Amino acid sequence: MSFRPKYIVDSSSEVLSFRPYSRVLTEMSPSRFLSIVPPNAEHEPSLLKVRERLSGGRPLDPLFVDVDVDRGVIMNHEGRHRAKAAHDLGVEKIPVVVFARAANSQFVPLKKLNEKQRQNLDRFVS
Repeated sequence: MSFRPKYIVDSSSEVLSFRPYSRVLTEMSPSRFLSIVPPNAEHEPSLLKVRERLSGGRPLDPLFVDVDVDRGVIMNHEGRHRAKAAHDLGVEKIPVVVFARAANSQFVPLKKLNEKQRQNLDRFVS
């Protein structure tokens, strides 16, 4: 059996304290994250640095996605290189912060989501 590193979250990451009323912290597989965000070019030096941090057990920021809860689509994201590196190293789960946003880009408090908005958000949380 080969060594599989774990994704250690940097507990001082600003993402973890940003807009706490409109976010959910969840875990997903790296391949799931890569499947829900738009593809883009990979920058090999960045991937190498992230692989080294993961392999060395050093903390990293959690990934995040902004979900347009009115349309059920990803508006923005950060963490594609971290997800790719985690996937390459066999990491099973990665932390992802999912933010609820309205179509006008405003953050939406979770307690104010209507049923349809909650369903749209939940597609990216579970």
